[in-house]
Amino acid sequence: MSYAENSIGTRIFETREATGLSQRELAEQAGISQSIISKIETGEIQNPGTDVVQKIAKVLVVGVAWLIGQGGKPEL
Repeated sequence: MSYAENSIGTRIFETREATGLSQRELAEQAGISQSIISKIETGEIQNPGTDVVQKIAKVLVVGVAWLIGQGGKPEL
């Protein structure tokens, strides 16, 4: 997987893996497509929309600010 360290894709991937969710499970729970999750994690999509980020953050139980690299605590 080629993506920048500390990118949103990296944070989503690492948090998803730590919680034991597959891309499919995260996508289903967030109400978005698995393709979008994959593209964010690999860096193909570097700036996903606010609604997508909020949905992912909610499922992963992390703060939006942390997820997008704006600091804050990783957990809500």
